[in-house]
Amino acid sequence: MARLLSLMTDDVVFLNPGQAPFGRDEFPIGFTAAHQQSLIHCVSEVEEVMQATAEATKPKPRTRSRSRLADPLR
Repeated sequence: MARLLSLMTDDVVFLNPGQAPFGRDEFPIGFTAAHQQSLIHCVSEVEEVMQATAEATKPKPRTRSRSRLADPLR
């Protein structure tokens, strides 16, 4: 709980439906009660992995057969 509270600013305000707004000092009470009543099970599945490098690559050479002004998309 101490680690979680250390990530919050002193003026944090939580807004829950049907309840009065509460701050950092009241958070542990509500969190503990919710934690005792609920179980959250998180599952993730990686669908795509992208590798980026800082290595510069040469662009492919392009050959133009017409004026750039006549056909700017080629």
